[in-house]
Amino acid sequence: MSKENEHPWYKEGFETIIQDQKINAHWVSANEIKIDPYLFDSEFTVTMKSKYVEKDAIGRIGIHAAYKETECSELKVMLKR
Repeated sequence: MSKENEHPWYKEGFETIIQDQKINAHWVSANEIKIDPYLFDSEFTVTMKSKYVEKDAIGRIGIHAAYKETECSELKVMLKR
């Protein structure tokens, strides 16, 4: 995903509680995120739970009900330098 298509909250990075650093994250591919500055000793993979809520379900039953009805899936993402 390009920075132009990211949610406005994250386009300019996000604040951390680690020495007040601003961290930038960029999707390199569907399963890789580049982090700058990199805060870890090595690259590693994390597994995150996520939900992909269909727009037609939101239109039919509303976002709250559609979210509740959507099953969680697991997304494995590598955090890279």
